Amino acid sequence: MSKLNFTLKVWRQKSANDAGKIETYDAKDIPAEASFLEMLDIVNERIVLSGGEPIHFDHDCREGICGMCSLTINGVPHSKERGITTCQVHMRKYQDGDTIWIEPFRAKAFPIIRDLIVNRSAFDRIIAAGGYIDVRTGSAVDANSVPIKKSDADAAFDAAACIGCGACVAACKNSSAMLFTSAKISHLGHLPQGQPERDKRVLSMVRQMDSEGFGNCTNQYECEAACPKEISVDHIARMNRDFASAILREQIVGVWFPKMDHAVIGIWYIDERTNQSFRANRLARFPLGVHLFPLSMIAQKPNELLLIGVPGTELDSATAARLRKLQPGGFILFGRNIQSATQLRKLTDDLRDISSTEPIITIDQEGGRVSRLRLIGHEPPNAQQLRERREPNLIRDHGRITGELLRLFGFNLDLCPVLDISFDDEADNSLRGRCYGASVEETIANAEVFRAAMAEAGIRSCGKHFPGYTFAGLDPHHELPRIDRNREELEACELAVFRAFADKVDSMMIGHAHYPCFEPDAAVPASLSAAVIRQCLIKELGFEGLIMTDDLDMGAILNTFGWDETIRRAVHAGNHLIMICHRLEAAEDALKTLESMSAADLDSALAGVARFKTQMESPTAFSEAAHQLLDQQVWDLRVATLGEELAQTRSAEDGKRSPVEIY
Repeated sequence: MSKLNFTLKVWRQKSANDAGKIETYDAKDIPAEASFLEMLDIVNERIVLSGGEPIHFDHDCREGICGMCSLTINGVPHSKERGITTCQVHMRKYQDGDTIWIEPFRAKAFPIIRDLIVNRSAFDRIIAAGGYIDVRTGSAVDANSVPIKKSDADAAFDAAACIGCGACVAACKNSSAMLFTSAKISHLGHLPQGQPERDKRVLSMVRQMDSEGFGNCTNQYECEAACPKEISVDHIARMNRDFASAILREQIVGVWFPKMDHAVIGIWYIDERTNQSFRANRLARFPLGVHLFPLSMIAQKPNELLLIGVPGTELDSATAARLRKLQPGGFILFGRNIQSATQLRKLTDDLRDISSTEPIITIDQEGGRVSRLRLIGHEPPNAQQLRERREPNLIRDHGRITGELLRLFGFNLDLCPVLDISFDDEADNSLRGRCYGASVEETIANAEVFRAAMAEAGIRSCGKHFPGYTFAGLDPHHELPRIDRNREELEACELAVFRAFADKVDSMMIGHAHYPCFEPDAAVPASLSAAVIRQCLIKELGFEGLIMTDDLDMGAILNTFGWDETIRRAVHAGNHLIMICHRLEAAEDALKTLESMSAADLDSALAGVARFKTQMESPTAFSEAAHQLLDQQVWDLRVATLGEELAQTRSAEDGKRSPVEIY
């Protein structure tokens, strides 16, 4: 029997409350015919003999029946082999000398117990929520006494094959349990015995699923691909139909988005048994039709207009309570929020968990010194370094890698590309190194390559800083700059770039600078100017995406207007999102102002946020291995751009040019 040698990268974690890490083990002289779990048995025996603590992992029948296996192998639940569980994988499928990454199933609803063992009791509670069926107990009835169509019987059997292993959750980019839940609902829903409780069952099980913290379905079928019993996603579609039918009978209130070909159902429902309204955590899409009401008929929720910062690396009980009450439309993270890869993904997962609607979660990940993720990995090259190489493929790789990294960590929006033109690459200001071009044409070409690649990876983009910040002589973090450019000059340069991106970027950030050509009578910042936003950006450039202020908690704003007036001006000017990055109390005060404003003032802003949220992509499944692979690609890109020697030197982190570098 041939023997194989492997290097194992195994996740070790003493308990749910301890920090885990990847540890390396040599697996030598492993029989090629050994199963994967037998290989781990051999490694564990050697670890014990050497006085170490064995690797803890779940197992039972080792025949692919019990569903206890819960290993992610090389980033894939169970393994890359289809239709089998971990215990059915044999080492002959690997090459001698392979490095194998072994991690637990990762999901918020599957907390780690120890090492590779996770707590999947959430599945038990979902099943229990389904209750029982009203059938007479006693001896089994004759098989032919209840006629069932073969197609229904086959579908019920396909669903009943689910062993509850959780691979579907681990494979899903949003940790959704919809394949598991739909299978447990569907195998009874296809049979006549399951009809009396059909509505009650689907409502109870879906609500329990939501309460356990599982994410929404991504509709990318990764759950079906990972399922060892190859259960079809057709059951999810059936569950959605059953859920919608049942919830409509509970006096569902829907939200209608004009000019869209679908409606989002399930925002609010009323339980007729208790007469209480609830926020539904999952969305079902339907064609426009009955039982739908326009957005104006739903209670206004001005908190959706807030994009706020988070204090630290985790949500303590006090912060979580404040954020639950505040319920902002989105969160922006900074370096202060980043400690490790696992911690960062947990933080974004926690922010989703406390949010009643899917939040915007964003960050500044441009490259160079404005790269938050360099705190836990390599620093990508900046825009100037990339454009000076004159190789669009390097910029394209930067966009793709950036998008994949951000989705891995739970983000759905990146606050870039910078669309400002660098008229002086040597200028020692906050834009140094951040611009994709020294001319209109170069900026448009390079920034679009980056944006398109990032969009393909599923991350929304934000053009900044409208209407052009290059000639700002002051840092708005401290004072309000004045930019004395006339309209002809702006049209020929700065606005030419933004006009080219008006139908490309998903959002625009408005800068804090005074442009006398727009506001000749008073020093009104562009971010608070209707002439800049409503007239120029929306009417003249035809921009239809999300519009946000730059951080309002800056000296340029705080030294110009009072806080209440600032918030009102921001909304009246045409902004959809109000960004407040550093003080929760400022966000709470802003909400009080928003709540005092009329529905007519808020409607267009709320609609803008709602439209944007329909475009957001779900996070990808997280693993340490995936992060390390992408981080290596960042390094390779840095070397390809700068060369081995220059790549070793990182950008300064002293915040000399702007505090934006070190937040």
